[in-house]
Amino acid sequence: MTLTATVLPGQNTEIKWTALNEDGNETYELERSIDGVRFQKVYSVSSRSISNETAYNFRDNVSTVSSSVIYYRIKIVLASGEKIYSST
Repeated sequence: MTLTATVLPGQNTEIKWTALNEDGNETYELERSIDGVRFQKVYSVSSRSISNETAYNFRDNVSTVSSSVIYYRIKIVLASGEKIYSST
Protein backbone atom coordinates (compact mmCIF):
# COMPACT_ATOMS: atom_id res chain seq x y z
CA MET A 1 0.00 0.00 0.00
CA THR A 2 1.17 3.50 -0.81
CA LEU A 3 -0.12 6.53 1.08
CA THR A 4 0.50 10.18 0.19
CA ALA A 5 -0.84 13.45 1.57
CA THR A 6 -0.67 16.73 -0.36
CA VAL A 7 -1.47 20.14 1.13
CA LEU A 8 -3.93 22.06 -1.07
CA PRO A 9 -5.06 25.70 -1.01
CA GLY A 10 -7.94 26.54 1.33
CA GLN A 11 -6.84 24.45 4.33
CA ASN A 12 -7.42 21.11 2.62
CA THR A 13 -5.22 18.05 2.40
CA GLU A 14 -5.68 15.42 -0.29
CA ILE A 15 -4.88 11.91 0.86
CA LYS A 16 -4.38 9.20 -1.75
CA TRP A 17 -3.69 5.55 -1.23
CA THR A 18 -3.34 2.53 -3.45
CA ALA A 19 -4.17 -1.02 -2.44
CA LEU A 20 -2.35 -3.72 -4.37
CA ASN A 21 -4.56 -6.69 -3.50
CA GLU A 22 -7.89 -6.35 -1.71
CA ASP A 23 -8.72 -10.02 -1.20
CA GLY A 24 -10.24 -10.24 2.29
CA ASN A 25 -10.30 -6.46 2.85
CA GLU A 26 -13.66 -5.12 3.95
CA THR A 27 -13.14 -1.46 4.88
CA TYR A 28 -10.49 1.24 4.80
CA GLU A 29 -10.56 3.84 7.57
CA LEU A 30 -8.47 6.98 7.19
CA GLU A 31 -7.23 8.19 10.56
CA ARG A 32 -5.67 11.55 11.49
CA SER A 33 -3.42 12.57 14.40
CA ILE A 34 -1.59 15.69 15.52
CA ASP A 35 0.89 13.80 17.72
CA GLY A 36 1.45 10.56 15.78
CA VAL A 37 0.11 8.53 18.72
CA ARG A 38 -3.61 9.22 19.19
CA PHE A 39 -5.56 8.83 15.94
CA GLN A 40 -9.20 9.51 15.11
CA LYS A 41 -11.19 8.28 12.14
CA VAL A 42 -11.97 10.98 9.57
CA TYR A 43 -13.18 8.85 6.64
CA SER A 44 -14.30 5.31 5.89
CA VAL A 45 -14.84 3.54 2.57
CA SER A 46 -15.73 -0.02 1.65
CA SER A 47 -13.16 -2.07 -0.21
CA ARG A 48 -13.93 -2.57 -3.89
CA SER A 49 -12.63 -6.15 -3.48
CA ILE A 50 -10.54 -5.99 -6.62
CA SER A 51 -7.53 -8.29 -6.90
CA ASN A 52 -5.34 -5.78 -8.73
CA GLU A 53 -4.20 -2.22 -7.92
CA THR A 54 -7.01 0.07 -6.72
CA ALA A 55 -6.72 3.80 -5.98
CA TYR A 56 -8.65 5.71 -3.31
CA ASN A 57 -8.62 9.36 -2.28
CA PHE A 58 -10.15 11.76 0.23
CA ARG A 59 -9.96 15.51 0.68
CA ASP A 60 -9.64 16.42 4.36
CA ASN A 61 -10.64 19.91 5.53
CA VAL A 62 -8.08 20.69 8.23
CA SER A 63 -9.27 24.21 9.07
CA THR A 64 -10.14 23.14 12.64
CA VAL A 65 -6.89 21.25 13.26
CA SER A 66 -4.64 23.11 15.69
CA SER A 67 -1.30 21.79 14.49
CA SER A 68 1.09 22.53 11.64
CA VAL A 69 1.99 18.82 11.43
CA ILE A 70 -0.69 16.20 10.73
CA TYR A 71 -0.17 12.44 10.59
CA TYR A 72 -2.37 10.09 8.57
CA ARG A 73 -2.64 6.33 8.46
CA ILE A 74 -5.00 3.77 6.96
CA LYS A 75 -6.66 1.13 9.10
CA ILE A 76 -7.59 -1.88 6.97
CA VAL A 77 -10.42 -3.93 8.44
CA LEU A 78 -10.44 -7.47 7.11
CA ALA A 79 -13.56 -9.61 6.65
CA SER A 80 -12.28 -11.71 9.59
CA GLY A 81 -12.37 -8.62 11.83
CA GLU A 82 -8.58 -8.35 12.02
CA LYS A 83 -7.18 -4.81 11.72
CA ILE A 84 -3.98 -3.87 9.91
CA TYR A 85 -2.44 -0.38 10.05
CA SER A 86 -0.36 1.38 7.40
CA SER A 87 2.72 3.30 8.44
CA THR A 88 2.16 7.03 9.04
